[in-house]
Amino acid sequence: MYEQFTERARRIIALANQAAGHWNHEYIGTEHILVGIMKEDTGLGAHVLKHFGMTLNNLMEAIEAIIKIGPDMVTMGKLPQTPKAKKVIEHAIENARELKHSYVGTEHILLGLLEAADSAAADVLSNFGITKEKALKEIKHMIGIDPVEEEGCLICNKFNMCRFTQMLNMSDQILMETLFGELADEIVAATFKFFGEKCLIFERES
Repeated sequence: MYEQFTERARRIIALANQAAGHWNHEYIGTEHILVGIMKEDTGLGAHVLKHFGMTLNNLMEAIEAIIKIGPDMVTMGKLPQTPKAKKVIEHAIENARELKHSYVGTEHILLGLLEAADSAAADVLSNFGITKEKALKEIKHMIGIDPVEEEGCLICNKFNMCRFTQMLNMSDQILMETLFGELADEIVAATFKFFGEKCLIFERES
């Protein structure tokens, strides 16, 4: 299931596991995944959350206001995911597919959380005024997709190609992480933003 996940996306699951242990929970729920996104603070998902005023501290406070802390310390290990948490992962994969992305990144997990109705994470995100529509708009803005030209640029994995993406397909974050490690997300976001604004759109391929 996690083959297409970027390194940062995989780390979110590990960080969610740690968050569950912090509150003595014997499971990974949507709230723990949300903490994982925020703790992976160089990922695109965290940047979107910060845009809406979320910090790790106010997120933890918001979650602690609606959950119960477990009575006993949990023996750390790989904890099971709740059904809703599993659905988030499924939604993340679906969102990546809908956006025609060849990878599942932190931003797709965030979008998956925003589809998790009646969950702790959904309640917290709603309190911050974050909806899927707003998050998706901000994601596209951060990677340089102009909504007006969205149908015509390979940056959004459609049919047309800008000059830069003809030379190098930067949408493959898994390859980018192999080449550039921790800087991969920043390079992709900055490059897409720059070339998304500057690229020359070619004729749509027949």
